[in-house]
Amino acid sequence: MATLVFARPLWPLVAMLMLLPGVDCEIDYGKGKFITELTEANFDAVVYDSAKNVLVSFYAPWCEHSQRIMPRLNLLAWEYRHGPKKQFHDKILIAAVDCDTNPALCKERFDIPGYPYLKYFTWETDVVGHDYQKPMFSQGERATFRRKTLEDFRMFAEEVMERVCSDDAEEYCTDKQRKYIAKYSSRSVADLKEQMARIQGMKGTLTLENRRWNAQRLGLLLRLLLKATAGGNNEL
Repeated sequence: MATLVFARPLWPLVAMLMLLPGVDCEIDYGKGKFITELTEANFDAVVYDSAKNVLVSFYAPWCEHSQRIMPRLNLLAWEYRHGPKKQFHDKILIAAVDCDTNPALCKERFDIPGYPYLKYFTWETDVVGHDYQKPMFSQGERATFRRKTLEDFRMFAEEVMERVCSDDAEEYCTDKQRKYIAKYSSRSVADLKEQMARIQGMKGTLTLENRRWNAQRLGLLLRLLLKATAGGNNEL
């Protein structure tokens, strides 16, 4: 059977045809949607004001490759919310951006070259994140990516996304983060709460780079606070 290969300039026409009545443009999430939907309105707050590592899929509902990959990422999101990986729920978020409804975010801000396109934002990346895969322009490259299994995404999450800095996992910390932990590790509960309140009050005045560091500091302080509270360290 012959395979139709569309030249890149024809892709907009193909997309329009797929959006006509009678063409399935929905993504089947099975029994529930667990992936977090990001928009131009909430992207910065979710990605930069959170201490979590975030894996983001930029997708288009009409794209066949998106229709295959998104349900697998949704299952991964379920595993980190309610399944065998839920102990990492406070450290990892699986999210997605519908590029049909958020074109400025996908094209103007991140220059997404095709769908689906995955980027991840961890404590080690800058504000533009890192690419999960290289841009896919050939049909062969797209076909290879669409064969990615849930197990492939699990392995990536375990090897990259679960590496979150904390006082119990300083091997994943930068020197800057280690110094911050050392500075506050012996502080009292009252001191930790005061510092957290001060940092939270700075949110509206910071650049994206500083907002990310702000969120990391809050995450570190929260873990130190939980440990100090559990250990009765209230009067140091």
